[in-house]
This record gives sequence, C-alpha cells and structure tokens, in this order.
Amino acid sequence: MFDLFLKTIIFDYIKNYNMKKLFIVLTALFSFNLTSGQGTMIYGMAAAKTGLISGDIKSLDKVTKVSILLDSKETLIGVKNMNMSDGDYTTEAKYLDRKSADLEEKEKGRGKEFREDWEKAKTTTYPEKFEELFNKYGPKDISMEGKYNGKDADYNLVIKTVLIDPGWNIGIMKKPSFIDIECIFTDKAGKELCRFFCKNIIGSNGTGFDYTISSRVKESYAKASKMLVALIEKERKK
Repeated sequence: MFDLFLKTIIFDYIKNYNMKKLFIVLTALFSFNLTSGQGTMIYGMAAAKTGLISGDIKSLDKVTKVSILLDSKETLIGVKNMNMSDGDYTTEAKYLDRKSADLEEKEKGRGKEFREDWEKAKTTTYPEKFEELFNKYGPKDISMEGKYNGKDADYNLVIKTVLIDPGWNIGIMKKPSFIDIECIFTDKAGKELCRFFCKNIIGSNGTGFDYTISSRVKESYAKASKMLVALIEKERKK
C-alpha cells in the first residue's frame, strides 16, 4: 500500500516538474524510516535469467571471433506510470514521440535533444559497452572475442533488444533500468547456430550518478554481455 502511495507522489510531482516539493515530501518520509535502510529505494524487480533457446552449443566450438550487431527494430519500451493507453509497454516510436513531446513542452529543444541522445546511445554507448565486457571475459572464459560492426569475423553475434525499461533516478530514490535481449549467433550466410535469452537484466551505476537513461541502460548491456559469456561457459560444461 505504501509502495503505491509513494509511486503516486513521485510521478505526480515529476509530471508537474515540482522537484522542490517532491524533495521535501520524500525527506519527510525517509525521516520516519518508511523506506529501506540504504537511503535509496529501489522498487522490486524480477530476478535476472539466462538460457539457451535453440541450437547446439557445440556449433560454437570453432567460433573465436564475432561481429557484434544490434537489432532494435522490434524493441518494446516500458512506460508504466506514463499514462499511455498501450499499458505497461509500447513501441519505441510511440515512446519517443510521447517522451519528446513532454520534454519539449517543458523546455524548447529538450525533446529534440532527448531523441538525438536516444538514437546515439543505440549506435555507440550500448554496443560499445557490450563489446567492452564481452572482450573482458570472452577471450579467457570461452575463447571468443567480438567487435561491434567488425568486418573480419566469420560469424555474427546479433543482440536483439526485446524490451527496454528506462528506469529513473531522482537522487534519493531510483528505479534501475532493465532489458530483455536475445543473443543470436549466425554464420556469414545468416544461418543461425545458437540463440540465447537474457531477461530482466538490471542496470544501475554503482556510483549512483546514473541520472540519464543511457547511463543506466548501458549498465544493463554490460551485465548482459558478462552473463552471456558465463552462460556459454556453463552450457559447454554440461
């Protein structure tokens, strides 16, 4: 009950952009020890899960180098509490239109800037973070390395983004981002070798300074990359 009450307060003040009043209300709530003892409330999230969807793990035995590709053509976006008619999730296009319009109404130029940052993160921040963690653990744990949009690999690793929940952070409280992705290994001809899933991958910067969507979501991709390597290693040992 308190959780619902608190959410109502937060999003009402965010919607009306009255951060000063929001800070006063939340400070009072914290003083009565109604929240967690950490000083930052993180709403409950489902546990992260990974698994092999299809294919034979042995088909990856000769795969030592991959070209990492991102596919976000069918990505859904979490919009719970945004009062959108779609429900909890909507298409990326509808989300960007609504979010950009809301920001533009508050300050001219913010909507355009938001949309540009969103698109840039998909082609730089997210894939580069995935690549970084893949190459940190892959060569050692599964004898595999990858490069985003690499040209000299005989195999592809397609990261299909199924869902992004952007989360939020207002300083003393936050909801981390999370993503659902499918990781698909193919040969150059496009023949699928293996397909894995990584679900409910939470992204949250340990420093707490993840106030932008990209700063949160990039951590989700980083964690997903690390978990994919661990999953392949586990499947090979079965």
